[in-house]
This record gives sequence, C-alpha cells and structure tokens, in this order.
Amino acid sequence: FTTTGPNGTGIPMSQFFGPGTDQATATSFEFYFNKGPTTGANPLPNAPLVVYLDNVQAVSDSIWGVAGGGDIATASNYFGTAPNGVNAAVDFDNIIGAASTITVASPITLGTVRFSSANTYTLSGAGPITLQTSTGPALLEVDLATQIINVPMTVASNATFTTQNGGAQLTISSPLTVASGKSVTQSGPGTINYTSTISLQTGASLTFGNNTSPTALNLTLGSVATVAAHGSGQKILLQLGALNFGGTTNGWQ
Repeated sequence: FTTTGPNGTGIPMSQFFGPGTDQATATSFEFYFNKGPTTGANPLPNAPLVVYLDNVQAVSDSIWGVAGGGDIATASNYFGTAPNGVNAAVDFDNIIGAASTITVASPITLGTVRFSSANTYTLSGAGPITLQTSTGPALLEVDLATQIINVPMTVASNATFTTQNGGAQLTISSPLTVASGKSVTQSGPGTINYTSTISLQTGASLTFGNNTSPTALNLTLGSVATVAAHGSGQKILLQLGALNFGGTTNGWQ
C-alpha cells in the first residue's frame, strides 16, 4: 500500500510520516483516496469506498529512516528528530536491506533502543551511550536477528535487556557499566551476549540469562551478579576472562 505525497511521489505507508518533502508531519495531515476511473476501458465500480483506520496512535520515537548506515546524531537520518536525552527512544526498523553500521561518535543519552530488523545493525564508536529514564526501566530490545552494540555503555537507570523470539540476539561488545544501585534484568527467549568488560558499581546488579563470555566481570561493594535459574533446561555457562572483587568477597550468586 502506498500514498502519494505533496510532490506526487508514491511512498510506502510505513514511511508516510517524516521530514521529507513527500512526507506528512505527525501534527497535521489529511488522507485522500482516489478509486480510479469509473469510465473507460477498465472502469472501476462506482460504489462507495469504505476505509477503516484502526490502531492509529501517535509515535514519539525517533525512527531510523535511511536504507543503510549513518551517524546517529544526524537529524536527516530519521523519521522524526535525532534522539538524545533522558527518556529518548530510537527504533532501528526493517528499512535496511543489508547489515549496516550506525556511528556513535559522541556521548548520547537514550531511554529506549529497539531493533526490529532482519538485517544486522551495528552501533559503533567512542560514544558513550547512557541508558537513562526519568520513570520506569530503560529498555534494550531485539525483535529479530543479531544486533550489535559496539559502543561503551553506562546503565544509569534500572534497565531491561529483552529479546522477542528465540532467534534474536543482542551482542554487547564494548565495556558495560551498571551505575550504583541500578539493575539490569534479562528477559525473553533469545540471547544476550557480552564479549567485553562488565563493571558493577556499588550496589548494582546484573542477571545473566544464557551462556556468555565477557572478558572480565568487575564487582564492587554490595554489587551482585546472578546467573538465572535454568530449571529443567540446559545449564547456563558463564566463561570469564577475569573476575575482580573490589571491596567485597560475597558478590556472586
């Protein structure tokens, strides 16, 4: 299904909103439906046209809008505005046709990062990324395929790292720091794979829900790392390059 923009260009309904000249803003728009000719060689029936618009909602997320990689801070790369700030949400949807790299060259704060693409997005750069919300948990979500965050990241609010199906995988390949008193919880049937250093500050906690191999796990006073119960399923194997205790000797469960 396509729509016709102000310049007469057919665009997919999924790309209807955004900053382009053939897109509508989220604040004001009208729908025009042309049934086609009712006379001529191939006339269409001159009958009423009934249109149902269901589940219409305003979306405040920043949605990646180019069919490839680019800079996370460039506004023209989005349907909407470039995300940066406490509670900011960004969606990396199925617009890319092949694996693509999103450059994170400078510090950015996000509340929600959601990947829903059959192709791999790699977030890469010096960053860092800070995950922070004003209320409720921050969210990293992978709906499909393998998605990669190769940017140093700090969890500054309680956070959930989640996968939506068994084939979904999030790989965190740069250092992850969980701030004092904050927690990271894993959910969903897929895999969260840590391949770099994890540091838990005072009173912080993190739960491992599947086999993974971080290069080091650094614990400080009152921090807790937990391997989730496997029940009747396969045992979870955690392979560490190093396990460091700073001021505590009982931070492992």
